[in-house]
Amino acid sequence: MERTFVLIATLLVALGITSAFARAAGGDATPRTLRLDGGVGRVRPPGGATTDVLDWAVPTSYEYEPGLAGLPERIRALEGKAVVMRGFLLAISQLDDIHEFILVPNHSSCCFGMPVGISGQVQVTLRKNERGLPNTSEPIEVRGTFRAVETKDQGILLSIFRLDDATAKVVGY
Repeated sequence: MERTFVLIATLLVALGITSAFARAAGGDATPRTLRLDGGVGRVRPPGGATTDVLDWAVPTSYEYEPGLAGLPERIRALEGKAVVMRGFLLAISQLDDIHEFILVPNHSSCCFGMPVGISGQVQVTLRKNERGLPNTSEPIEVRGTFRAVETKDQGILLSIFRLDDATAKVVGY
């Protein structure tokens, strides 16, 4: 009985991985993976201007220092620019129709895995009148104005990177 369960679970995982690769190769022009070279790539949204795609290797390369001392030039250069980031939603206080949340690079960045640290999370605030997100475990894409600023509450550091005036959508696997 146990072997049967393991076999079925293995087949389901293999089927899921195969279908994910098939969807990724199915002609969808929207890139679904982050760049691994630590830079900023370009993507042209449908009917829109070219927008920067920010790789997680950029913000996570910074080892936080109070006052954002030593912030690398490549992060400073993003200040006030429109960027796109892909990752996973970590709800703060809302459980549905979420307008403010933390964006993390992977599922193990939140409650049950190894936290990525303050530079591996981005606080997101959706623009006014933007439809909120459902509380999802699927990948999301966020477009917003990048800010490198310490956000504190009662002296406790909450975030150092933000995406303000953002739009967001669930992109799925």
